[in-house]
Amino acid sequence: MFALVGIPLSLLTIANFGTFLSEMIRWFNNYRWRIFQYIQSRRPFQRRWKSESHSQFVSGSTSPDDWNLNRTVKTKPPLRRRVLQILCFILIAYFGLIIGYCFFSSIIFNLFEQNWTLIHGIFFSFNTITTIGLGSVRLDSDTYIIFILIHNVIGLTLLTMCVNFAGVYLRMLFIKLHYFGRKIRDFRIAIDSMSAEMAEAVRVVIKLMKIKATKGVVTLEDIQQLLDSVRNIPVTPTKPYIPEDVAIIPYADDTYQLL
Repeated sequence: MFALVGIPLSLLTIANFGTFLSEMIRWFNNYRWRIFQYIQSRRPFQRRWKSESHSQFVSGSTSPDDWNLNRTVKTKPPLRRRVLQILCFILIAYFGLIIGYCFFSSIIFNLFEQNWTLIHGIFFSFNTITTIGLGSVRLDSDTYIIFILIHNVIGLTLLTMCVNFAGVYLRMLFIKLHYFGRKIRDFRIAIDSMSAEMAEAVRVVIKLMKIKATKGVVTLEDIQQLLDSVRNIPVTPTKPYIPEDVAIIPYADDTYQLL
């Protein structure tokens, strides 16, 4: 009865504590990322870029929408960098914490087990927190017993935290990739369903880019000049093709006599 109640209770307690630690680490990582962005924004280069953008905005060479768009593009990290940061953080948090904990425990195990090497201690510590029964040894002192108990509780909590932490971040990564793929698919659908007028507008912009090759970019003023130049050109609308014998083709609701 003691084992029937105690084992699930201990596992539940360790799992909840591991979830709590994983949430704390996630909060710390997000807080660290915000601090890093704040430090990046306070660099001299960023201040100089902001002052130049602000001077362009004040002088009228840059519209408020363009200035806000440039600021958003400058400060928002690309998706590839964010994905690499998430993967690196998962690898460091998952493998780094477990290996570091086993290495630190191996040093303490060597104080009690004189015949063990560092590799033996790491192997014993890893087996103790990941399997059942492979880490059993004969305990000769009360200090050794207390250390084993503390080691097992902290190790199981750390392992649960790492598994939960990796699962949460991998789920976030898959969601980001899923929505990114949906955006790409929606963009392709929009391109495929583009109207003839929009396709013609794209061709006009491409022509302007070739004409303004020395300038490098096509501005709204260039497009406006093109529209003003072609606005007064008379355009005769094309009529659809009408067969010559369309008058003798009867419709379903027409009443006619056979010739």
